[in-house]
Amino acid sequence: MDILKRRALAKAIKNAKKGHSIAALSASKNIAFLYCNSIPMQDKQLIAQWKGGMEKAGKRITECIVHNEKLKKGETASSEPLSLYKNHFGWSGIAKSEAIGTFLKEEFDYLILFENKPNLNIQLLAAKSSAKLRIGKNSEENQAICDFLINIPENSDMESYILNLEKTVKAIAGG
Repeated sequence: MDILKRRALAKAIKNAKKGHSIAALSASKNIAFLYCNSIPMQDKQLIAQWKGGMEKAGKRITECIVHNEKLKKGETASSEPLSLYKNHFGWSGIAKSEAIGTFLKEEFDYLILFENKPNLNIQLLAAKSSAKLRIGKNSEENQAICDFLINIPENSDMESYILNLEKTVKAIAGG
């Protein structure tokens, strides 16, 4: 697993050197949400509410949900939102192209990680993403992967994270 983390770290560092500019959330049109299916239902509802408000404001929101279990034989994964299961990732941590589609190649203005606990598959997807700016909670695991970290207490809820995210990006980017 350490080899995978080092590869993801190298990719994140390589992308960070490109000099991303921070656009205001209000000016961004293409945003991705990346989160684990194991987050509490209340958090999923808050994310859905925020997504709905952003879509009403004319933004295109793409969701990618990572599941901690394998997809059962004979079942098909959802493509909207994009759902990835353990068996969609190779032993080296690379997501299989038929499962991931164009998600990693899409140049999102923002890729926002919603995670209560670090998840290796989410971190690998974030590190390999072509997003212009990756945002996540401030944690040791996210420091090498995210371009921008939101500092909130560890036991804070999703609503606090979203409010801090909006406030911080607005203060830095203006708007």
